[in-house]
Amino acid sequence: GLIVEGVKQKRAAAKAEQRAAQQGAQDRAHQVGMEQVKGAGKAALAGAKPKPGAKGKSTAKPAAGNATSAAAQPYLTGSDLMAVSDRTAQAENTDADAKFGYAQAAADALRASGDIERSRVAGVSGANDDAAARGLYDSGIRAGNVGMANSAAARGQSQVQGALAQSAVQAIAQRQAARNQLGDFLSATTVKAAENAAALPVDPYSQGAAPGANVPGAATVRRPKPTTKRRPGARLKPGSGGKALI
Repeated sequence: GLIVEGVKQKRAAAKAEQRAAQQGAQDRAHQVGMEQVKGAGKAALAGAKPKPGAKGKSTAKPAAGNATSAAAQPYLTGSDLMAVSDRTAQAENTDADAKFGYAQAAADALRASGDIERSRVAGVSGANDDAAARGLYDSGIRAGNVGMANSAAARGQSQVQGALAQSAVQAIAQRQAARNQLGDFLSATTVKAAENAAALPVDPYSQGAAPGANVPGAATVRRPKPTTKRRPGARLKPGSGGKALI
């Protein structure tokens, strides 16, 4: 009865831990994702640090044809944040399932070990009683029967311990794989945040941009200002803004 009660308590505790992990997955996903993004933002803006005594003015020059990319901050879109949340929740669930599975394996091993021990005690007692009833208590027959009961119990306990160790290795491997997959996904999300910043419209208020330049990822190409050439001695047309009469 105590073993069954202990198993129930372990299962209830594992289920409660799994529910708590699922409820907190959304908040942890957002926090982890934003920490990754902040790190990428610092790396992207490392070249725009002001000189000593420059009173906060940046000395970095933006790349040619990209008027706003130097000031763009890496960020995650709504769909990116949802993906981070989903993958974090998936990793948390996998981790909780692995721990719950090992807890069940430990409970099963405890129950099986108790059954084996009770069977051994019953076998030894039966061998002793049989030998005593037959007047062979001090004989090798009784000793042989007792030895077989003990040997069978030892083999059973070894099998139970081996199965429990295998369950532990499997649970550790599952938890580590979930962590590695989440880490890889968050690293890719950091790159995605930088790509989002690089894809922002470039110089959206420029009137001299080439057609189609102010689109995500396109570089602004400024058209040269038109120049007016005048032949020597040519008369200017009044109000023509510098255009010569032909």
